[in-house]
Order: sequence, then C-alpha cells, then structure tokens
Amino acid sequence: MAAIEEALRSRRRTVLLAIVAGSVLVRIAYFVALSRGPCLSEHRWPQWDMEFFQRWAQAIASGDWLTAQPLHPFHPWHEDVAAAYLEGLPADTPQESPAEVWNRWYGGTRFHQEPLYPYLMGITYFFLGADPRWIFAWQMLAGIGSNVLVYLLARRCFGDVVGTLAGALAVLFAPALYYELILLRTALTGFLSLAIALAVLRALEGDSPRRWLLTGILSGLGILLQSFLGLLPAGAAAFLALERRRRRGLVLTCLGALAAGVALPLLPLLARNLAVGAPPLGLTSVGAVTFVCSNAADIDPGAGFVVSRYTARVMAASEGRLGRAVVDTLRTHPSAWSVLRLLARKLAALTHWYEIPNNTNFYFFRLHAGVLRLLPVTFTLVGPLGLLGLVVAVPEFRRCRVLYLLAAVCAAPMLAFYVLSRFRAPFALALLPFAALAIVRTFGWLRTGRLAVGLASTAAALCLAAWTSRPLPPGRPLIRTQDHSVTYEIYYERLADEAEERGDACGVADVLGEFLRLTPGTVTRLSPLDPPRTRSEALFAGWYGAIHRRRADALRRCGRTQEAAEEQGRADVLDALYAAGAAP
Repeated sequence: MAAIEEALRSRRRTVLLAIVAGSVLVRIAYFVALSRGPCLSEHRWPQWDMEFFQRWAQAIASGDWLTAQPLHPFHPWHEDVAAAYLEGLPADTPQESPAEVWNRWYGGTRFHQEPLYPYLMGITYFFLGADPRWIFAWQMLAGIGSNVLVYLLARRCFGDVVGTLAGALAVLFAPALYYELILLRTALTGFLSLAIALAVLRALEGDSPRRWLLTGILSGLGILLQSFLGLLPAGAAAFLALERRRRRGLVLTCLGALAAGVALPLLPLLARNLAVGAPPLGLTSVGAVTFVCSNAADIDPGAGFVVSRYTARVMAASEGRLGRAVVDTLRTHPSAWSVLRLLARKLAALTHWYEIPNNTNFYFFRLHAGVLRLLPVTFTLVGPLGLLGLVVAVPEFRRCRVLYLLAAVCAAPMLAFYVLSRFRAPFALALLPFAALAIVRTFGWLRTGRLAVGLASTAAALCLAAWTSRPLPPGRPLIRTQDHSVTYEIYYERLADEAEERGDACGVADVLGEFLRLTPGTVTRLSPLDPPRTRSEALFAGWYGAIHRRRADALRRCGRTQEAAEEQGRADVLDALYAAGAAP
C-alpha cells in the first residue's frame, strides 16, 4: 500500500488528467444520448421549477436586472391552498385573488429563491441567447470541477490512494451527472460547496488572512446560491476560534477577513433589496411554506414534497414569516415524540437508495440515456460505504474535520426541511471521500492480516447496505406516470403536430409509437381483469386511450391497417376503464 501511495503521489498530474478526461468523456456521451428526446425540454412544463428558473432568467436578460416586479410561481396546489384560506374568511373581508394571497405571503418583491443561479442564467442568456444548452455547458464544467475537488479534498485528508479512488467514484457517480442537464441549482451547489470546503481546509492549514478573505468570498457566493451554505463559514470560524484560541489577535484578524469576504458578494443583494423595498438581506420567500410542507404531522418524508393539509392555516397565521410558521407547524404534532419520529423518518429517507423525484426523475432519464444505466456508482453504493467511512475516519478527525463539516452542512437542510434527490446529490459528493476511505482501509486491514477488524468492517458495510437498500413502499413506482405524460405534452405532441401539418401520417404514427413504447407499467397492466385501482389511474387510462386512438387514426391513413386495429382495440379498452373508474 505504501508503494502504491508513493506511485500515485509521484503521478498526481497524470491522475488529475485522467479524472478530467474521464469526466469529459462521460459528459459527451450523456449529452449526445439526451440531445434527441424529451429530457432536455423539461423546462417547458409550466408546473416545474425548471420553467420558473427559465422564466426568471429570461426576465433578467430582457432588462429587469433588479427583478423589480414580483415574480413567484403559481401552481394548482397554490390555488387550492389559497382557496381553502379564502373560504374561511368572514364575508366582509376585502377580497383577494388566490395569486394575490400568495404574492402577499411570499413578500411581493422579495426574491422567491436565492438569486445567484437565475442571475447567472440571465447573464448567460443576455450575451449568448436564451438557449438552455449554454446553461448545461457550464453546469457540465461545474460537474467536472466537482470531480476534481472531490479528488483534491480526499487526497489532502486521507492520502493519494483514497484521493484517487474518490476521484474515480466521482467520475462514475450517476446522480450528480444527471442533474447537469437540468435547469436546477444542484450541479452548481455541489461544485461551490466543495470549493468552499477546500478553501476552508487551506485557510485552516495556515495563518493567512488572505486565504480567509477568499474563503469568505466563496462563502458569500454560496449563500447567494443556497443560503444553507452559510453554515460552512460559520463552522470554519468555530474551528479557527477553537484551534487558535491562544492567538487572539490572529483569530480576530482572520475572522475579520472572513466576514469581509462574505459581505462583499452580499452588497449587491443589499442594494437591490433596498431599491425595490424588500427586506435588506431577504434571500428567499419559501422558508415558511417549505417548513410546513416538510414538518407538519401529516407529512411522509419518503414521498418528497407534499402539500400538507395544514398549509393554509399556518401560512395565514404566519403571513409567510418563518419563525411563526415553525412554531405553528410543530404544534400540529401531538407530542415531542411525534417530531422525533418524523426526524428519524427523514434520516431513513436521507440514507435510502431511492432518488426521490421532484419535478424531474432520475430513473426516467435512465430510459433515455444508457450512460446513466452503465455508470455503476449510485447512492446504493455510496450510502453504506460513506456511512461506514464516517465511522472509520473518527481517529483521523483532526485531518478531515472539514469533510465532516461539509457532510453535516449538506445533510442539515434535508433534516430541517425535506429529502429529495436533487438536495442529496451534494451530500453524496461529500460522502465520496469517506466511501473511498472505507474501501481502502477495509482492504488494508484484510491484506495485512488484521482479520478481526477487516471482517468487522466488511460486516458493518453489509449491514448498512441491507438498511439503505430497503425496498420501496407498495404503490411507489420508480417512475411516476406523470413523468411520462409530461414529456408527451412538452415534446412528443409538438413533433406529432408538426408531422400532421406536413401531412405525414406515418410520421405522426412513428412519433406516437416512440412515446407509447415507454408507457409505464401502471398503465400497461390495465385491463378488464386488472382495472384501475385509483381515480388517478382511471384518468391516466383515458389520457393514454386518446393517444392510442390518435395513433390508430394515423396508422389507418398511413395504410398500416393491422397495426391500426390493434391500437384502436387498446384505445377502446382504456376508454372503457376510464369511464368505469373516473367518477369522483
């Protein structure tokens, strides 16, 4: 092992180039796989966060550089919650529309979410045009940078063998790659969190105020991206004060440099908020509604974002203020034990193999991109090995304390709010050095004859894998029916309409056939012997029946009568199932 360590140490540049080259090749394959298909069009669906970021960025690129006009999404669940609130008001209350209610709760001109990501998008669109592929390009560059940073962090903390293995795991980690071609902050959050951690590590290694200033600047940018990243400089300041407590002058100088660095990126935020009448340091409007929908007594943490039945009551009482919403939400629980059980269930969801979807779905993308299926590293592997590594690294805490801080900071918002795949990806990147450490240490113990320790570590990994690999609850599919139906409305329907306009009936049939080949199992199983089990399944039966009917008509016009008869038969079956099961 010492010989391998020395060999890798003497070839660090080669290792780094290999990580970069592997990262580039994987991303080329991924982009080519998705360049034809519905996945790169998901930002067109008006009910998803990607569309809101796209709309916000286009408003900035069009000249609203201050986001001076209130800009908040308004989805069907917003309307339902506002309607429930308005129904409970006295008759003489001044009337508001549902959109006005939410605009008030969200704070009007207050940013809906932290602004760095949409502003980076807007600047990109201003100079290069409003094509999301430009965003995907720099997100892929951020992903390559993340892989390099995982290698550098692991190498600094645990040595070259662990660092090289961690870098390889990062190159092969499918969920992080997945988010680089989606208009979400995930890829940039992963990169910036790792960059801040490396800056903190370098700052703690010396006594340079300049390094602390750089750490502060990166941290300020992180806060503008996702405010929870502000916990990283807070933790770094605690480490500094504890470890240099006998050098008070140095501590104050470095803390001053850190604070100044954090303040610099926040100055434009302050100026903008004062100009539009928003709270001076207001970063986001969604804290209150997110807390109630992730911590109320009726929430299932394994289901992702779900609108609580208490939302209207808590939002009305709190008027969108987070502190009051926290108190009122916790009061929905019958006891403190209920809150603790909810927290335990969040922890279970956090460590589970399943990539909980929100808007977009990892497993749906795997249908369209073979590279995501081929990459062997997912949370199924990273979870148990990373958790084991957290224990194995305890004797080396002093060297890797920043990695512990990073993992804790990335986990904290999911435990405070809710667990989603898109939030867990940065946490998984933080676990990769620990996962690599667990592999290297266990192999080393077994190889050197420390069988008791090595076998205990192996057994612990297997037990953790059994825990994290628990099956999904009954009725929760990998890919939701709406993941398929949305892609029809944002992609396949447009292609079919274009073929229809050209008078190309065979083209219409081929486009619809391509979509129907991906019909989810919850629809393909439907038959008179296995009818819809819920009203939602019945509605989807009718929806898919209409598509089968349209394809049957196109096939008849195309001269493919046998196929047309089969499609028409399936359409008739689904229509009958819809009629029988769709009644309220």
